[in-house]
Amino acid sequence: MQSVHQKVPMTFSLMLPLVLSGWLSLGRHGRLICDEQQKVLWHNDQLAEFLSATRAFRIDRDLITITGKKEQMAFQDFIRSGNADIVLWLKDENDRPLWALQIQRIMTPGVPTCFGIRFAQTDDFLAADFRHFETFFNLTKQEALICRRKLEGKTVQDIVEIEGKSFDTVRFHIRNIYRKVGVSSREELFANLRLFLFN
Repeated sequence: MQSVHQKVPMTFSLMLPLVLSGWLSLGRHGRLICDEQQKVLWHNDQLAEFLSATRAFRIDRDLITITGKKEQMAFQDFIRSGNADIVLWLKDENDRPLWALQIQRIMTPGVPTCFGIRFAQTDDFLAADFRHFETFFNLTKQEALICRRKLEGKTVQDIVEIEGKSFDTVRFHIRNIYRKVGVSSREELFANLRLFLFN
């Protein structure tokens, strides 16, 4: 992989939205921009540190590959989906998340869609502006919704009334949330999720 930042000439119409969105910032995290074929268009120098620290991601002939089949399929599904962003977790042999890949679709008129990828160690990433707590803890949509209500200070009865669910259903989801997050009380839930930014 070349150490230069720019891999191919980028037009001003592409450069401007990337600069404004912060994707061309050097920062302390590895950053990369690729096209829909996963061809590297640009990367910063910090990417080399990430590549030397993990075998879960590689660049070969300017094409990026996530070595985990599940994560690679999720990345390709995201490219085809039209969704705005996704986070993929690269895990160690004990299934603990070590690296976070924040991937954002970058669209600008008259320029083919490309994707910005930011690489960060899990602890560092969780301390940043981040809203994908659902994927980190593998929560269902209902669990994520109820988790947000709990963190807003809502009681079980409040959630029953707001969401139109039965008391037993809400309690069932709360037990699952606590199990997945590894806590046994709302206070512990707050402590474990305090680093996440909720929108």
